[in-house]
Amino acid sequence: MSDAGDSQRLWRFVGPLCGAAVGALFVLTGYAKLVEPALFIKEIRAYGILPIGWTNAVAYILPWLEIFAGGLLLLRIWRREARALIAAMLVVFTFAKAYAYFAHQLIECGCGGKFAFLQPIFNNPQGLATNVALLLLVWLDHYAERQRRPAAEPAQAPEPQAEPHSAG
Repeated sequence: MSDAGDSQRLWRFVGPLCGAAVGALFVLTGYAKLVEPALFIKEIRAYGILPIGWTNAVAYILPWLEIFAGGLLLLRIWRREARALIAAMLVVFTFAKAYAYFAHQLIECGCGGKFAFLQPIFNNPQGLATNVALLLLVWLDHYAERQRRPAAEPAQAPEPQAEPHSAG
């Protein structure tokens, strides 16, 4: 088999694996936040970034967004939109974590709820590295999808039409 065939086969495996890992993690963390909204509200408020009224709204909406976007990646539907939503959330989460870290606040981020095994990978400063790694996995899923698409034929310019001669 050619190198191009091997490469496509690799991307057929790597992309879905990256997407599934991120999707599963977002479903799990969304669920963890959903089952303990009071804890998540407390953890959002600890950042001191949002007004109190907004923290309640974010605490009730964000878990559903995470579950929805993660589920879409797991089901492999609307993947472009799911990746965009997840990437946007990760960028916001990363800025919030960086803000807290550089302000010397060691905040439980609320990412794993009571799932103790998730806490070490999401809390500062490891949380910054985790978010960057998740962004990389989202990008790899996107890149793999592009690599699996057949190359499009280059568009050719239409041939010029002969203009009819008019008698004059």
